[in-house]
This record gives sequence, C-alpha cells and structure tokens, in this order.
Amino acid sequence: TGLYGLVAKTIKPDAIVHCVEPIPGVFKILEKNISINRYDIIAHRIGFSDYDGAAKIYMPEGADFAYSVTVNKNTAKSTPTVEMEIQVCKLSTFIEKHNISKIDLIKLDVETHEVEVLKGMSMYLNEFKPTILIEILNDEIANNLNEIFKDMGYLYFNIDDVKDTV
Repeated sequence: TGLYGLVAKTIKPDAIVHCVEPIPGVFKILEKNISINRYDIIAHRIGFSDYDGAAKIYMPEGADFAYSVTVNKNTAKSTPTVEMEIQVCKLSTFIEKHNISKIDLIKLDVETHEVEVLKGMSMYLNEFKPTILIEILNDEIANNLNEIFKDMGYLYFNIDDVKDTV
C-alpha cells in the first residue's frame, strides 16, 4: 500500500521513490495513498523476479486484496484460492528501462520470493549497494540470501519478533 514509500518521501522530499505492486486491488490502494498525500511517488503495477514475463499468484477466492501472496507458489494453507496472472520483470530490466543511476534503499516483502528478486537485480546489487529491508520467513531463504550477499560487505541485523531480539 506504499507505507514505506510514503515514509521515505516524508523524510527526504527530494528523493525519487518508485513503489511496485502487482496485485490490482492493492495497487489501487497504493495509488490512492500517493494521491491523498500529494506525493510525486511513481507507482508501477508489476512484480519483480529473476525473469521478465508472466507469473502466477494465488489470491484468496473472492478477494481483491491479500497480504500474503508470492510469485508462482500457492502459500494458502486451507483457504480456497484463485490463480491470477501478473507481469514480472528483473530488477535489472526495471533499472535500465527507467534509467535509474542509483538506489539507496529497497524495501522487499515478497513472501519467500526474495532470492529470485535479488538475483534479478544482477550486477546492480553490488554496484549500487543499497540498504535493503527484507522480511525473511524461513531459514532456507535466509541461507540463500547469505550466499547472495557473501563477500559483498553487507551488514545484517536479525530482528526476531518472536524472541524480541536484534
């Protein structure tokens, strides 16, 4: 819904902020939030992955808004879902298409698709070295992300909501 984009723009009004959301209902809320706050945030109705093209998400049946969907996996445990096609692109494709010369911050919450998104950033991850806020849902994802960031000089902080530790 653009919360982090709105906060970024509030803190640094001259920042160029791109918000990305592939789900139509959530994208509509994103656009509304940008509009009512009168920010010049650029909204894109697309998702990120490690390829350019079509992908599938699985929405709760009868809903146009979902907090927890991911690309090409049905993560719903017991809720009936409906398959929805979305468009995805590599972050490197997005960077080149929009002539982005610098990225300071990435907020990434893609429900277990983080590794694919960062692989799609390609050489720009090391070139830009942005600060990245990532919600990591399991140890497998964490281990794969450690491999991606290995030897890149990143510091990381594990904020554990369950154990209330950093």
